[in-house]
Amino acid sequence: TGKARILDLGLSASSEIGKQEEGFSGSLRYMSPETIAKKAQGGKSDTYSFGLMAHKIFSSSGKEAGYIPDLKMRLIQRLKGDIKVSPDDYPSSIPKATRENIANLVNSCLKLDPDKRIGLGFSY
Repeated sequence: TGKARILDLGLSASSEIGKQEEGFSGSLRYMSPETIAKKAQGGKSDTYSFGLMAHKIFSSSGKEAGYIPDLKMRLIQRLKGDIKVSPDDYPSSIPKATRENIANLVNSCLKLDPDKRIGLGFSY
């Protein structure tokens, strides 16, 4: 069996685990609130990006969580608070318990405050 890994969510260039970076890099579509605000970023910024991508992968709409057609308004929304998703956002072909688990995971990733987001493990 293999291990699935998602790499390069914007901070993989950091030389030290847990090091805070500053600046603006990556796709606006998947940026965390702290990155948009040009504040210090860390692994929890990647957690936010992961949550947006996970929702997009599993949702029936194929759009990231909190999708608003106008990108500028979408970015402003991210600066205002947590983005919440519902198990109903996912196709009914996915078992209900799995939909609830996905929604819980995504909601845990999309907290406005990085300290309230779940952490990602590191593997080398």
